[in-house]
Amino acid sequence: MFFNREDILWFKSVKLHTKYGRRGHIREPLGTHGHMKCVIDGQLKSQDTIFMNLYKRALPKWTYELYLLTPE
Repeated sequence: MFFNREDILWFKSVKLHTKYGRRGHIREPLGTHGHMKCVIDGQLKSQDTIFMNLYKRALPKWTYELYLLTPE
C-alpha cells in the first residue's frame, strides 16, 4: 500500500475498512519500507480486501473581475 515510512505516518489518521464491513486504523509503521501494523475490529477472512478512502474536497475557484458597463 505504501513505499516508505513517511507515507504511513501521513495517512495514519485515515480509517480503514474491508469489503465485508470490518473497520480499523493504522497503528504504527514497521521499518522503513512501507510495512505497517493495523488494528481491525474482528478477524479477517482470506478473501477480504482492505480499503482506505482517499479524496480531496475540491471547491471551484471564484474569480471576480470588476466589470462596469459604461454608457456609450
